[in-house]
Amino acid sequence: MQLSKTVSISSRSAGRPATVARPALRARSVVVRAAEENKESTVFYGGKTYTESEFNVAKSNGTIPQAPPAEPKPQVGFGDVMAFSGIGPETINGRLAMLGFVAAVSAELSSGEPVLTQWAQEPFLIFA
Repeated sequence: MQLSKTVSISSRSAGRPATVARPALRARSVVVRAAEENKESTVFYGGKTYTESEFNVAKSNGTIPQAPPAEPKPQVGFGDVMAFSGIGPETINGRLAMLGFVAAVSAELSSGEPVLTQWAQEPFLIFA
């Protein structure tokens, strides 16, 4: 003997949690008062904050050290670029791969056959 129990759920409350009435929200406002800003810009250097005029005076007096000149970049020759660990071979390889991909797509579009089918029919035509 099998017992079955049916439960009816109204379509309005199916899958929804019970809602609780909320009190009406009051209107909130924000008051912003603007103040006059300092018109002179500030410079932060060496852990201290200076006004622009103070910074220029301190720089001219020598109390703020000048930055040392930047070291010149080393000269890179053709042999360094084309070395095994250089950037040249990888760049050339990538550009040739892009060129080969474009050639394969254009061959496929012009003949209507997939590239692998074309290569299977004439594998040595590529090197001709």
